[in-house]
Amino acid sequence: MPKLYVGIDNGVTGSIGAVRHDGTDAIQMKTPVFSQQTYTKKKRNLHRIDRPALKGLLAMFKRMADEDGHEIKIVMEAPMINPRKFSASISAARAFEATLTVLEDMELPFETIPAVQWQKVIFPRGTVEKDTKKLSNQMGNMLYPGKNSDGHDDYDGLMIAEYARRAHL
Repeated sequence: MPKLYVGIDNGVTGSIGAVRHDGTDAIQMKTPVFSQQTYTKKKRNLHRIDRPALKGLLAMFKRMADEDGHEIKIVMEAPMINPRKFSASISAARAFEATLTVLEDMELPFETIPAVQWQKVIFPRGTVEKDTKKLSNQMGNMLYPGKNSDGHDDYDGLMIAEYARRAHL
């Protein structure tokens, strides 16, 4: 059965991308988030996944797949957990849990993969670029020019979807 591949770049600065099994009709957009004051004594804001907006976005992808008689396949990047980057790791874990909750509530099938798994397939062999976001954006612009729907400078979601398409997940 043909598939609509959806890639989720975990995190509050991430993106979500989708591509059909034949590599057409790709789209990528920013992960929906909102800002609120922290729940600690320090007065600052933090960003959180906007679960209702995420649910609406995933429902749109599910409708697209259903209308075309496609199966939906969602691949999500595992959260970055690094003790040296404690605050970023906590943010990644919160975002991951919020996204998991939405996927489970919607009963959507998904798979979680580490970043290196998709990067190994998408990035050219011998790549030594340390800035993987920059390389992902270059690859995204090359493979799917003009498919960045909201101008968000992060193609990881679409590149994860492209990885899933190439790997026939």
